[in-house]
Amino acid sequence: NRNQGNIRAAKAELGMAIQSVGRVENELVGRVAAAFQTYAAARQRAELYRVEILPRATETYDLSMKAFKGGQFEYLRVIQAQRAVAEAKLELNKSLGDAWRSAAELSGLLLEDSWPGPLLAPPKGPVVMPMPKPLPPNDAPKK
Repeated sequence: NRNQGNIRAAKAELGMAIQSVGRVENELVGRVAAAFQTYAAARQRAELYRVEILPRATETYDLSMKAFKGGQFEYLRVIQAQRAVAEAKLELNKSLGDAWRSAAELSGLLLEDSWPGPLLAPPKGPVVMPMPKPLPPNDAPKK
């Protein structure tokens, strides 16, 4: 048959196209898996900061402030506790940013308009931490 060469060429092209689709599928699956792994780790990290680390740091700050006002701590300890709270908030925000970046990447890879829903429950009430005011020199607690 004169058409056998064309048929073989078409079959070869079809085979190459199928292999190409397989490669693209494998690449896409790998990218989705990597993005989801990054998303899950960032979300877990954010949840850890929100549920455990930030509340403990805030409690330590509150206790340090009470101890300072009671004359049991130096002002430096209050500042250190305050810094720990600020660092915990920064890490929480960094983790949330990482999670949202990964979610946006997943959304694009999955051709979704938006994915996922809310990452974490919104905070209850305003998150406010007053700045401690140093005592005047004559009112400073005695050691």
